[in-house]
Amino acid sequence: MKFRKKQIDEEIGEPPARQTRIRDNIMVPDIETFKAGYKVLHSSLLPSKTKEITFQILNRTLWSTNKAHKAGEADTSHCAYCGQTETTEHMILNCDNYAYPQWEELQHILSDYLTQVHNNMVKTQIEVGERNAPQQDTTIQVTLQHQHIIYHKPLQQLRTYRLPRTTAQVTTLLIAEIKRDIYRRKIQNPPPTIGTVQMIRRLSHLNSMLKKVQEYITYLSPYIWKNDIAALDSTRQKLAQRLILESE
Repeated sequence: MKFRKKQIDEEIGEPPARQTRIRDNIMVPDIETFKAGYKVLHSSLLPSKTKEITFQILNRTLWSTNKAHKAGEADTSHCAYCGQTETTEHMILNCDNYAYPQWEELQHILSDYLTQVHNNMVKTQIEVGERNAPQQDTTIQVTLQHQHIIYHKPLQQLRTYRLPRTTAQVTTLLIAEIKRDIYRRKIQNPPPTIGTVQMIRRLSHLNSMLKKVQEYITYLSPYIWKNDIAALDSTRQKLAQRLILESE
């Protein structure tokens, strides 16, 4: 089976979706990072619908107004949020009125989450008397780039701070679920007029995704994921405080 897979990979060579990105002057990573993006589809943690959306994003087959316009099924190719041409990359990543601000906010959320996981680990190490345990808390800063979002390239912070495998899995799941949510909201509830989505609405959308992921891994195994469940709970509390401030 592995030999056959290698043979097929060699026959295909460069994936067509990468070639079309280069043709259309869309930012694209090196060939290895591009191919590695498909490995997330083998994750047992991701729900099947989330894998489907992830696959379509990688292959640029996600339905958009640009595709609908070219197919004669829409009068315009414009994004309902901002008015620019709605390609896959624009809808999921680059729309200034919705998608892009969501990923900016997720940077803060992931920074809080990874920091909480790390500091909880340190606290446990100190409690059990580990000799090499750090003696102070650390603040982790996350910067998301397109290869992290579109191709699920692992965050460097996961390796730098030696965070557990479960945390890497939750990070991947959260990014994948937010991509799915961005697409779902665009298809099911497009805005009536062009304009920036209010901060309180965007934060509420992210909070619902955090809650969804937290409840999902709790259902799978509250023991295996207990550290990540606790860290997500703390992160959600901080986000809830921001929502209160935004509502005042």
